[in-house]
Amino acid sequence: MNEPPAHPQDDRLRDLQEAQAFAEHRTDQISVEVLALSRRIEELSRRLASLERRLDEALSPPDEGEQNDAGETPAGG
Repeated sequence: MNEPPAHPQDDRLRDLQEAQAFAEHRTDQISVEVLALSRRIEELSRRLASLERRLDEALSPPDEGEQNDAGETPAGG
């Protein structure tokens, strides 16, 4: 059976539909990647905040009544 000759408009429509399908697929892939990156950023932000707290604690002077590194109480205490 012979098919009628294809019209340029039919080809153009098919090309547009394929382009749209590809764009939607790529958008879905990018969305998954963005979500994974967002989760990773949140995780790294929590780790950074924890490290900053630990650094602040390590650099802050001991409170009165705490022992120093030599195991001695502060003078006058």
